[in-house]
Amino acid sequence: EELTSLIITDQLPTGLVVADPANVTLSGFAGGSVTANPGSTTISMSGLSLSLADGWVDGWVGVNVTAKSPGTKTDHLTNMNSVQGTPFSVSAYTTIDVVTPPSISTVFSPGSVDASGTSNLYFTITNPAGNDAALTGVGFTDSLPAGLSVASATSSTCGGTLTTDGTSGSISLSGATIAVDSTCTFAVSVNAHPAGYYTVASAVVSTNGGSGNTATANLSVHSAPIIGASFGASTITVGASTTLAF
Repeated sequence: EELTSLIITDQLPTGLVVADPANVTLSGFAGGSVTANPGSTTISMSGLSLSLADGWVDGWVGVNVTAKSPGTKTDHLTNMNSVQGTPFSVSAYTTIDVVTPPSISTVFSPGSVDASGTSNLYFTITNPAGNDAALTGVGFTDSLPAGLSVASATSSTCGGTLTTDGTSGSISLSGATIAVDSTCTFAVSVNAHPAGYYTVASAVVSTNGGSGNTATANLSVHSAPIIGASFGASTITVGASTTLAF
């Protein structure tokens, strides 16, 4: 016996579309075609045939899809027909979690200090709204530019391990977890040495959300003012006057 001219239509859940390229794959079917246009939310299969002469036979169709929004996506296939019996009563489910990467922002406060002064470098990491799961394995690694060094650090409210090195100027966070729609903030105190304009770049990553953005923070370090004083004469008599200059 053979199932011939199978017709299957799948309406993708909101937030999933056919990828570009779709990379359509057919296996186990004797003929048939698949319509899966990049960007479309519908996958249509027609003319698929399965021979049942040797008992149970599997056939499968593969189509690449692209996630357009975060959240849990459930594909529910209910529409299948064939020449032998139409329609078939089918119900197939498959679920995938789509996770948005973490985002990071950084800022120096104050943004301008004297040479040999200290500024706080604040980090804020966010699990974006729309995610249905906590972000895990969140972290980043910074290397401060020459002229800046780590003075001290607060504990990370993200959990994980925050490591700083006052000699190399490295700042790293690893193994952090950020709950759904939540934010964590921590600070590192930075010593500024020669005058100049410094930029720190931080690229955040996570295990289940992939790579997020790269944030930058700028610090202006200026030379401390120098003040001097001098009298107009090295010696004067009682009752005489001279100039005191600054």
